Amino acid sequence: MFRQNGDLFKQIPVHVVHEDRRSVVIANDGNITAGAYLAQNSAASLNRVLKSQSASGQEPGVHVHADGTTHAAH
Repeated sequence: MFRQNGDLFKQIPVHVVHEDRRSVVIANDGNITAGAYLAQNSAASLNRVLKSQSASGQEPGVHVHADGTTHAAH
């Protein structure tokens, strides 16, 4: 799961309780707070960007922006 923080997205771990074609139920483990903006339709694309970057040898901690651009951690 990706949570938006300003103009960046941060990958956070979640526990999926149930999943079907249209929705996903996530356990209430405290990782997601009320009012948080989460990537819903583009999480798979964001994950592919992060995976391709790690395969390219870039340092971990790369931020993914809402528009899909990336940069190294501050």
